[in-house]
Amino acid sequence: MNQGPVVYLPKKGPNATKSKKKKGKLGLTLDILVVLLVAGATFAMFRLTNVTTENQEKNNPDVIAEIKTEDDEEDQKEMDLNPVIKSWMSNDMRDSRQAVVVYDLDNKKIVGEISPDDVFQMESLYKLIVAYEGYRGLETGTLDGNEMIGEHTLKQCLDIMVRESDSVCAERVLEKIGEDNIDSVLKNQYGLEKTSIKELDTTAKDMAKYLGVLFEHKEIGKDSWAILSDSMLNQPKKHIEGICDGECDFRQGFARGFSSEAKVYEKVGWKYNGVHWDNFNEAGIVEFTKYKRSFGVVLLSELITESKTFVRLGETLNEAIPAYLELE
Repeated sequence: MNQGPVVYLPKKGPNATKSKKKKGKLGLTLDILVVLLVAGATFAMFRLTNVTTENQEKNNPDVIAEIKTEDDEEDQKEMDLNPVIKSWMSNDMRDSRQAVVVYDLDNKKIVGEISPDDVFQMESLYKLIVAYEGYRGLETGTLDGNEMIGEHTLKQCLDIMVRESDSVCAERVLEKIGEDNIDSVLKNQYGLEKTSIKELDTTAKDMAKYLGVLFEHKEIGKDSWAILSDSMLNQPKKHIEGICDGECDFRQGFARGFSSEAKVYEKVGWKYNGVHWDNFNEAGIVEFTKYKRSFGVVLLSELITESKTFVRLGETLNEAIPAYLELE
């Protein structure tokens, strides 16, 4: 009798159950391996991106690289030049002392600083203050611009004490205005707590505030400002006996580090002993014409040996500030 094909059914016993369990564990193990492989690949890509970004930042210390997102777009517009200023400082400056302030003149706030409240000797920076207060005197009629002071009229003295750092003019005009009168104005009208013409002391923060006064020049007329600003912008080299070897270069500091696209209205003041500057100070309004923005930059320093140190500060800011302005 033909019973047809024989079909062998799997045995239901302990061995069959054990086989199913082995198969289930194997599948689970494979699933875990797949998950781990995907996670590892994702982490590797994430780490590679981070390392690339970190290397970009290390290789470009003057420019802060950031990934733009909607959440942090506003934060990117906030200017912070502290890392940039610190990158300017080098090992050869360890024996020197310096203070730097960068002041956003349009928004009236400090955007970068090092030791802003440390007191330094002003040197010839005082002439910038005397000149502005002298022009105020012309406006109010307390000073006569045609009065002769030595070989020059008082009005001519106001010009050359900034343009050529003429000390005789500065001292004689200061005598007419009075040290106490200027110090009272600095403290009570402009809020400069640590600046004194009598003591010839100032801080980087105070000088930055005074650049703000010059920037607005509310107390003097258009004609006076035109002369003062030109004397801050155009300063020829000049021989001054006992002050510098050869011709004095009044724009050998950070002004030289800015490109031709930036106008630097400034005054320097120094004491040089033939080896290093006992003091080298510089205060200027830097106008970035392309962006229609202006910044006050102040450098006060002691015991720096080479002018390239000051130039390098200008070069550093000349790259960093426009990089931030491009984000606005």
